[in-house]
Amino acid sequence: METVTPYLRNVALGSALSTAPRDDLNKLMSLLLRLDGVRGLSFGGQGWSSLTEASTRSLFKPGGNLFQNVTTLHLKHLQFTSFSLLATFVGGVSMLNDLSFDDVTWDLVDRQLCIPPPRLVRLHIRSSLVPILDWLFGSGDSMGSQEPPSLRALSIPEVDPHELHTVGRVLRVLGSSLQHLDVGFPTHGRDNADMGNISDVINLSHNQNLRTIHIRHLTLYQFPHPVRTYSLIAPTGGEDEPELSNSPFCWLPPFLSNVSSPAISELVLYIWLSDERHLDLIDWPALTGVLNKSVFASLKSIQYRVSGLGAGRGDVQSWLLARLSGWKAFENTVQITFEAP
Repeated sequence: METVTPYLRNVALGSALSTAPRDDLNKLMSLLLRLDGVRGLSFGGQGWSSLTEASTRSLFKPGGNLFQNVTTLHLKHLQFTSFSLLATFVGGVSMLNDLSFDDVTWDLVDRQLCIPPPRLVRLHIRSSLVPILDWLFGSGDSMGSQEPPSLRALSIPEVDPHELHTVGRVLRVLGSSLQHLDVGFPTHGRDNADMGNISDVINLSHNQNLRTIHIRHLTLYQFPHPVRTYSLIAPTGGEDEPELSNSPFCWLPPFLSNVSSPAISELVLYIWLSDERHLDLIDWPALTGVLNKSVFASLKSIQYRVSGLGAGRGDVQSWLLARLSGWKAFENTVQITFEAP
C-alpha cells in the first residue's frame, strides 16, 4: 500500500463502509489523513457513529488541517448530528474549491457558527439550502461581515418556495462572478401559487457575466390540467391578447427577461410532457419576445432535454419549432435531446 499511496489522486468511500468492522473503518480513516496526494474526495452513506472518538476528533479537527491538498469534496447520502459538525468537517478542507452536497442532512442547526467557510469556485446543493447558503454567504443580518466565495458555477436544482428569498439574496451577492447557473423550481400542487413570484425574488440582472443557464423541473404535465393556458393560435378579429394563465410556469419569461449578461451562449430547459397540449402551459409569444432581445444575441443554442416521451419523436421537434418560430434565430440554435426515464 505504501508504494501506491503517493500516486492516489481521487478517493471515493461508499456506503458499504458503514457496515465494516469498526477497527477496519478507523484504520482506513487514519490512512486517509496520510494521503498527501489526494485531490478529490467523495463520501457516500458513511456511518460516522461507527468511528471511535479518536478518529472522529481527527476527521473533524478545525483549523484547516484536514486533507490539506484536497480541492474537490463530494458528500452524498450523509447524516450529521449537527450542522456545526458538517461545517467543521467541510471548513477543515483548507484548499477546497469544488463542493457538492447531495441528500446531506443534519439533526440540529446551530444559531451561531464561527467556522470560516471555504472560498469556492463550484458549488452544487441538492439538500436543504438555507443553512448551507447562510453559512457560506452569511445570513441577511451578517452578510457584510463575510467575504463570499467567488463562485463561477452554482447548481441548485431543487429550490423550494421558502428558499426563494435566500437564493435571490445569494445571487445578488455573487454578482458578476457567477458564470454558470443550474437551477430548478419543482412544483408541488398548492405550492404553485408561491412560485409565481420567482422573477420578482430572483433577479438575474445582477449576474452580468452569466454564460450558461440551465432550468430544471419544467414538468408540463399537471393534474388537474389548468383550465386556461396559453394558446399557440394568435388572437384574431381584434381580440385582446390572451389573459395571463394560471399556469405554474407563468414566471419563466419574466425570469429570463431579467438577464442582463451579453455573454449568454447556452440556455437549457429540462421539460417533462406526454402530450402536445402540455406545451401550452408556457407563454411562447412572451418567451420568443425575450429571446429576441439584444442581450441574447450571442446565444449559440437553446437546448430542450425532453422526458416523458420516447426518444426520437420527430413530432416533438416540430411542436417546439412551431412555437419558437417568432424567434429570429430558432432554425439554427434549437436542439432537442431525450432524457432516459
